[in-house]
Amino acid sequence: MELFLVTWLTAARLQRLAQALCAVPPVRAAIPFDEAVRVIWRRSRGSREEVLRTLQALRDLGALTVDKGSIGRSAAGDSLSKAVARGDCRPIGMALIESGIFHEQGRVLFEAGRVNAIGQLECPTKLARRGAAQLLAVLQLWPEVRTEPIVSVPPDLVSQLDVVWALPPPAAALSRAVLRKQIGDRAELLTYLRERSKAGVNPSHIAWVAKDSDTIGWDVEDRSVGPCRRIEVKGSQGGETRFYLSENELNKAREHGESYEVQFWGEIDLQASVYPELRRLKQAGYPRVYKDPATLIDKGALLSTPVRWRVQLPGAPPPISPRQSPGS
Repeated sequence: MELFLVTWLTAARLQRLAQALCAVPPVRAAIPFDEAVRVIWRRSRGSREEVLRTLQALRDLGALTVDKGSIGRSAAGDSLSKAVARGDCRPIGMALIESGIFHEQGRVLFEAGRVNAIGQLECPTKLARRGAAQLLAVLQLWPEVRTEPIVSVPPDLVSQLDVVWALPPPAAALSRAVLRKQIGDRAELLTYLRERSKAGVNPSHIAWVAKDSDTIGWDVEDRSVGPCRRIEVKGSQGGETRFYLSENELNKAREHGESYEVQFWGEIDLQASVYPELRRLKQAGYPRVYKDPATLIDKGALLSTPVRWRVQLPGAPPPISPRQSPGS
């Protein structure tokens, strides 16, 4: 799914998606691509670029099939178009949500709001429109969603919205650095979902702070207790418990003691969907949790080995982090 949709989508464009889907015939009666563009243009009167983006969005959703210059609705597209014909655009909205493109906006919506005692998500409208405008436009396809005086999402839809945290699948071939980053992101997501599921009626107490800054020294916070739990997350595709702590992370572990922990996820499969993966790994005994890792290292319960040393001339100032400017 192309990420241009995140900023491109509006309520009006969602309606155009539905109109365009119904205008294209089933794949068994596929028409030339240029003819499809003309048909959709006559309905929407948007620019050619707008029509092309609409078709791209539907293709990315798997609703359209393009073969040898002809285009038609796929089986999934037929199902969506039948719902649209009944006046129901919610299946298109859910398909967009399940694509994973809104996982960042979903995080903003949940963290800026709260889940009340009956399971409704409530969020100040101003914050929702500022940080999750496109997701909010999609959610308004559900008539029970309210946007004034606050955004209110009903419990059954809140439970479905967990899919906004699904990460996009990795590319077939990845550099080592990109692969390492995706494994780390997946591990953080697994911890975030696990902690939210344990948080009861108020999962907004769980914050994925590494999404805003990766220099804090931990990745996830549980703010339901005081002092808050600070969770550093590590991930691996292997099963052996082995991970690396940066100098900053170890310093923070020593500073915060019992309120700092490491959660290690092994046997991560980036090709798997997030929720089946979470269930599988929990059954396999993950995450492995190490509270107060600095003390565990000092006592020998965890073995730490230096793998590199910073070398510089005596008296030289420490190097500037790439994220810092000389005046910061």
